[in-house]
Amino acid sequence: MRFWKNIVVFTAFVSSLAVPAAFLAGGFNWVDGFFATRQQYLESVAMRRPYELFLLNNLVVFGLAAGPATVVALARPRDRDAWVLVGGGLLLVAAADLSGMSKAEVERIWLPFVPWVMLATAALWQRAASLRVLLAAQAVVAIAIELGTDLIW
Repeated sequence: MRFWKNIVVFTAFVSSLAVPAAFLAGGFNWVDGFFATRQQYLESVAMRRPYELFLLNNLVVFGLAAGPATVVALARPRDRDAWVLVGGGLLLVAAADLSGMSKAEVERIWLPFVPWVMLATAALWQRAASLRVLLAAQAVVAIAIELGTDLIW
């Protein structure tokens, strides 16, 4: 069984290199593109958004989007195999946060990372009673966020 897990991880890794390789073959330089985009961003709206404030706020919003069950699962890691994907998602979130290029835009830029980080909750099924409480908490937080954004806008 371990053999097949290694095959899946290896296949996922190699597949993730396909898109950057295709762009590179087409003449797009990712490093130059990153620095050009960063320069344009820093000269625009970023001047009015303090880096220090959003460094923590972005992580709080990401935690709210992932929900309380995910936060609990991250605090008590159980499934080692899932942590390859969860750790990758957390690493990308940290890189995005430290880059300062997604200040106050977590809700649309970081959402693709939420499912990867939520994989940590897969090990929570072992405790059915606490799972019900966490599922209810997830629903309450999601509804509160939705109602709150409706009231603001």
